[in-house]
Amino acid sequence: MRLRNYEAIRERLDHCILRLQSLPGEREASIGRQSALKETGKVLQEKSLETRKRKEELSGKRERAGRIFEAEYRLGYVEKNSGALEDREEKARKICQLLAGSFGSRKQSELLGSLQGAYHQNRSYLLEYHITLQTLFEELDEESGFLEAGARRIDITAKYRGTPVSFQELLERLLEDAQNLERILSDRDREL
Repeated sequence: MRLRNYEAIRERLDHCILRLQSLPGEREASIGRQSALKETGKVLQEKSLETRKRKEELSGKRERAGRIFEAEYRLGYVEKNSGALEDREEKARKICQLLAGSFGSRKQSELLGSLQGAYHQNRSYLLEYHITLQTLFEELDEESGFLEAGARRIDITAKYRGTPVSFQELLERLLEDAQNLERILSDRDREL
């Protein structure tokens, strides 16, 4: 019985000696893993902070773009047949689909130049309507950064029979006048 007990004790001591010899290596490996985890934690915290800052920045840009869209939408240059309950993102998506490809890859400055060129070419025909080009959204443009798209737009206003009207209203009234003249001419033709 003592012999067996001696063998068991010896096996136990050998195991303890091996374990004691391996502990310093395990401890160093554990310290290495711990420091690597701390570094990874710091990097993740920095990335999280950067992500939060970027999210706030993009949220601000999104809000600014939303204000610009709403201001432009109120001008009435696109048909407002969609429901009033639609959010501005859905309205913007529909308008983008409607206008997709209409202007090619032309930049805003090129389009503004074309508008001004057409205005000056036809100005003599438009004198009775006192057509003017005015700049809109300059206050929103001041918020934009150097690389961001500007909010500044050119709007056309006119006077129709002495009353200031928007471009959309001018078109509607001119079409209405043309229809009335056509009806009057048609009635006169019948009389003859």
